[in-house]
This record gives sequence, structure tokens and C-alpha cells, in this order.
Amino acid sequence: MIYDARRVRALALCLLLLPSLARAYDFQVDSETIGQAYQLRAADDALVNRRRLTQYLGLHVYNIGPHDELGRPLPRNQIYLTTAMRFDAEMGDFSTLRELAGRTPQREVYAEKLDLLYAYLGGRDLLGFIDFQLGRQILVDLYDWSSFDGLHVQARTPFYLAAEAWGGLNVSGASPIDSPVYRVDGTALGGNPLGSLAARQEEQLQPTFGLAARLYGLRDLSARFSYERTMSATGGPRQPGEPSWGVVDEHVGLTARGRLFDGRITPWFAFRYSLLAGRLDEIYAGARAQIGRHGLSTEYVLAAPTFDGDSIWNVFASQAFDDVRVSYDVSFWHVRAYARAFVRLFFDDRGAAASAGGWVGARVELGRGWARVDGYYEDGYGGRRAGAELSTRVRLWGNPLDGLFAEGRMSYSGFRDDLRPIDRADSFGVQAGLRISPVRGVVVHGLVEENVNRLYTSQLRVLAMLDLSFWLGQRPVGARRPQPWSGF
Repeated sequence: MIYDARRVRALALCLLLLPSLARAYDFQVDSETIGQAYQLRAADDALVNRRRLTQYLGLHVYNIGPHDELGRPLPRNQIYLTTAMRFDAEMGDFSTLRELAGRTPQREVYAEKLDLLYAYLGGRDLLGFIDFQLGRQILVDLYDWSSFDGLHVQARTPFYLAAEAWGGLNVSGASPIDSPVYRVDGTALGGNPLGSLAARQEEQLQPTFGLAARLYGLRDLSARFSYERTMSATGGPRQPGEPSWGVVDEHVGLTARGRLFDGRITPWFAFRYSLLAGRLDEIYAGARAQIGRHGLSTEYVLAAPTFDGDSIWNVFASQAFDDVRVSYDVSFWHVRAYARAFVRLFFDDRGAAASAGGWVGARVELGRGWARVDGYYEDGYGGRRAGAELSTRVRLWGNPLDGLFAEGRMSYSGFRDDLRPIDRADSFGVQAGLRISPVRGVVVHGLVEENVNRLYTSQLRVLAMLDLSFWLGQRPVGARRPQPWSGF
């Protein structure tokens, strides 16, 4: 009997020590609730109360694919699903667009609005070289954000070269769940009978597609060349022979980044050419040198903004400018300091003009928090802008990840327009708040802000935020989770 009891206890101990199998899928849930209360001054000098509630919800399922004998996800042939939604509610005195304009349909200002930011099914390393996303997704590059409903496929070759192709319908606001966050600038659905702003649903569809080739897997060089085109119905009435579809955006772009002398020097270069406008509208070129704790960066920017063919910003003259920037940063002890300067040149039919300015700042790491000071100044073409800010965060209780933190900020900002001297103001602000994380994955944040300037003798703002994030499942080892809106 004693022998049998020992065998039973040994068998039970072995069963307890055996690694348990992980879930077939891993889940992540993110939730963020933000409440705001403040006032804005209307055109008739009346104060309008704003009471806004914003809710974000993200639902993600990862590692729907093969696992090893211990239940860990394998790197290849993984499927995942990721979604993010936003709900906005206005409970203050803000008028609707119909009340403001009388006859304009209420298509842009809602008392309550549900937006689908992104929602797509994705696959990673299918057959060892294919990635895909299907659904509403967001593409991010050096120049812009773009959002569309469709398919994005990437195939990698063994020769450090990958090819991308995507296509679908551009997020234009035609759908009730379209988000204005990722729509192109200057477009709105106001019942216009022409172009992508048309009143009829079928005339608001905007097919979009693109191609790209990029280098991957190289330690010292990365590059990507892309082409993108978006079209829309021309609307009606049309004259005989006029096309029913037109191009509203078409451009090619190149981004490249290198690594020299074991990472001590990092150069980069990028450009975008608008085929619709027929001009080079963006150039970025620069380099960063890191020598010990000292860093030096230089950068040149040419910006001649172009917009969607239906954007109202095309009505106004967008002035191109050249920008030269230099920055220096250093780290020592518990301090990280920086200094930046720029010169901006404007050219038009009247000649050339210039503005210049810079920023300085430092951050000090303390035993239970940090303190930071920043200042900036700019003068020249366009007017004068200046400001300074002192901010801090101190841990009052708990560990650096889960605890109670106090935050504070004092700021000054001033501006003066050189064409309209009446457009000037000096503003002083104070912020104070508390942030508590009672358990891992839960953060509660409260903030009170007061601003005083020429327009407001008192501008009180109250903000509260509840942030929840939970991961349910086994942490993947050797199989990374896709980023929310790249996936690859």
C-alpha cells in the first residue's frame, strides 16, 4: 500500500509538472473611453459647451494556424483577424450642420457616429513567402495615410526583393461607418452633383489600386518604390464624349534608408511625384551621425503639396517651400538634451521670403519620475511664434508599470500674424492630472486644464480616460504579432 501510494503521488506530480497546452487562438481586447468637457467661443462671441464622449474598441485574434507539440504558434502559415472601431457622441450645445447651414444635408457633423477604423483578415508567411490582408485596412508611408476596403498582397522572393499589390474602394465617406480620420484632406459629402462628392451612392465609389517593390532582409539598406492611383465617377450631367470616370489621385514614390560604418551614419532619401499635377511635390533627404552619446542630424525638405482632385484645397494656392534643418542631441548622466534649428524659404511670383527658428529642450530622469523643459521660437514670413513648456510626471505609489502617477504642465504660447496684426494672442496654460494603473492592462487617467488668453479669461477643460488592454492566450515565442494597421 505504501508503494502504491508513492506511485500515485509521483504520477500526480508528473501530471502537474507537464506543460499545459495553450489555446488554439490568442485574443487581445483593447478598450479606451475618453470624456471631455470644455467651451468654445462662437462667432457671435457666445460660449458653446462641448461635452464629448469617445469610445475605442479593438478586437484581435492571432495565431489561427499550426502550433507545435507544446501549443506554441509556428512562424509560418498563421492567420489572424484584427478590428478597431470608434464611437463619438456629442452631448453639449454644438449645433448640427443642418441648423448652421439651413439647407445643407447633415453628412459631416453627427451627434452620434460609429466609425470602423479598420477590420481585416490577414495571413502571414503562407507557403513561406506570401502575406495578405483582406478587408478595411490602412496603408502608411512617409507621405500620407490611405484607407481602403479591399485586398493587399505581398510576396517575398529569395533575393531580398518583395512585391506588393493592392486594390479596392477608397474610404471616401460614402458608407455610414466610414471614418473621417483617414480620408484625404479637403473632401466632404455635401450633396455636390459632380465628382466623388456626388449625392448618389453609386457616384461616390472610388476604386483605388497600387503596386510596390521593396528590398527586405538587408541589414544596411532598405528601399521601397510605389505607384498608386485612385479614380471616381465624374457625375452628371455630362456632355457627349466626356468620360464617366476620372483620376483624382495618381503618384509614384521612392523611399530609401541606409546604414554606414556599423550604424554610426544613417542616410535617407525619399521623393514623391504627382502624375495628376505633373510635378515633384515632396523630397526628403538627410543623414544622422551617432558618435557615442552625441547625435547630429541634417535634413532637407522640399514640399509643394498636391491634393486629391476633388479636394477644396485645390481652390487655394498652396505655396511650395524649401526647408533645411539641423539638430543635435546628447545624453549624459540622467539627462537627454536637444537643440534644433531650421531655415525655410518660400518662392512665388512676388519673389522669395524666409523664416527661421529653433527648439531647445531637456529631460531629466528622476528616481520616481521625470521632468522636462522645452522652448521654441520662429520669426519671419508668416509671423512670429514662440512658446515654452515645463512638464513633469512623478510616481506616488506602486511600481513603474502599475501604480499611481501625478502629472503636471505649465505652458506659454504666443503668435502674431505678419499680414493681419490683429491675429495675435498670448496664452498661458496649466494642467494637472492623475494616472493610476491598479492592475496590469487597466489605466485610469484624469486631467484638468486651464488656459488664459486674450480671447478667454478662463478656458477650463476636463478630460477623463479609461484604457483597457488584455491579452488572452500564450505569449508567442518566435512568432511575432502583426502590427495593427500594417500586418506585415
